[in-house]
Amino acid sequence: MKTTFKLFGILLSIVCLLSLTGCDKLFNSKELNFEISGSEDAMKISREDSGPSQGGTLNLFMYRFNTLNPLTTKNKTVQHLSYFVFDSLFKQDEDRLISSLAKSFSASQENAIYDIVINDGVYFHDGQQLTAEDVVFTINAIRDAGSKSIFGKNISNIANVKAIDRLSFRIILENPDSDLISKLTFPIVPKHVFEDWPIEGHSEDLKLVGSGPFVFDSYDDNQIILSRNDSWWVTDTGIINHPIWIDNIIFKIYPNESDRMAAFQKKEIDIAWIEEGDMEAYSKRADIFYSEFENNLIEFMALSPTGTKNSPMSQADFRKALIEYLCWYSEMDTINSDEVKLNATCSFYSNQKKTDRITTINALQEAGYTYDEEENILFTNKSSGKTQITLSLMYNSINEERFLFGEWINKALLEIGIKVVCQSATYEELQQTVLTGDFDIVLLGCRIPISSDIKDVPELIKESLEMTGQSDVILPLYRKKGAVLYHNYIRGERRPVWQNIYNGWIDWYLVKPASE
Repeated sequence: MKTTFKLFGILLSIVCLLSLTGCDKLFNSKELNFEISGSEDAMKISREDSGPSQGGTLNLFMYRFNTLNPLTTKNKTVQHLSYFVFDSLFKQDEDRLISSLAKSFSASQENAIYDIVINDGVYFHDGQQLTAEDVVFTINAIRDAGSKSIFGKNISNIANVKAIDRLSFRIILENPDSDLISKLTFPIVPKHVFEDWPIEGHSEDLKLVGSGPFVFDSYDDNQIILSRNDSWWVTDTGIINHPIWIDNIIFKIYPNESDRMAAFQKKEIDIAWIEEGDMEAYSKRADIFYSEFENNLIEFMALSPTGTKNSPMSQADFRKALIEYLCWYSEMDTINSDEVKLNATCSFYSNQKKTDRITTINALQEAGYTYDEEENILFTNKSSGKTQITLSLMYNSINEERFLFGEWINKALLEIGIKVVCQSATYEELQQTVLTGDFDIVLLGCRIPISSDIKDVPELIKESLEMTGQSDVILPLYRKKGAVLYHNYIRGERRPVWQNIYNGWIDWYLVKPASE
């Protein structure tokens, strides 16, 4: 047995993002009529900050939901609420995974068996102690929900889970997985409460009960109120050296997600987030705090494993040579734009190989192609003479970012003698092309499911594109930035991550204007 160490039906929204030009174009900063000034003194309200102290209410955004079940909801704002009501075995904090309920774990049988011990003295909000049986129930509840749980992929490799004693349980996997711990980030729910919860639907009789830092207090059509849990095990055990500063959290319920920025501007809510759009304008506001994070929107290039008629794309060695060359070329000659960056070509695989121009040409010649250095063309010999390798590239006609990526790919491949014909297409045309596989290269975007690890994304994309089992068919290009906006009376460290925009809340406290 190895040394004991201390210490997410998932669907990629590829079809929805075929024509993505900016989720937050709905939130045009110019339409909100706020003043932008370079002078902090002119904009910032003077606030007395004498340091952290308990008190105050944090108002957060929520849009209408059909269930509050944290294991099955696909409403991102209900997922946000669950961070405050429930605890998980492990959680993501910036670039690292840290333990939460899990006290220790060990792996054996070449990472096919995991034994996990949870912290003692953890109680649910109704006074019952959290045990290993609750963890086992949670995993089985996710399995029973099937495709209706966003965490289904997280536990799909678990063959069996059982409690060993009150505080420990064993997970047996179908196949060894050294990254299992990074998948155990779902909320742990109490068996005695959630065995009566439906997979879908909600009624006022169903009350959230968790073990987290805030207690579900009340719910009506307009808001959900959470109250501070002064008996939270994290503060009781000294894992953090201060109490929770905020008294209450009110999740205000709006009809639509598009209501978020207007509510923030009117100060009905204290925090908002933007995934795309005019971020620079927000970053210049002196009356708010602004924190960027790497969000879960990725632009990528897909290579068809079949290709168009007479295309070389069906050859795995050809696709491999293109991907390795483009990874190298992205560092040699990047896109000259302030709007997009080639920042993700190696984000799926840390050991992604990069191959220079000459080596790539040699590899293609070994694969049976001929390169004419004087004419700079890669070709095959046919009865009609030299036939230059020509690939089609499709992208959405209203997406400026993909136009830039298409031009960059065209330029890069031309340097190894390959001609690229860029074709703009409508959403419907792209959708049909993706479904049939009748393409050489297509530029797409996807949203990483909040429950997934970045390492799982290539296989999820391939599954969505019906390319499972194919190699060298996906190349990530651009990982987009998002930003969280905070009204400036929220103090404390702000560390948003795409899995949890409220990350860092544990150190937050509220201050009032000096005039109050």
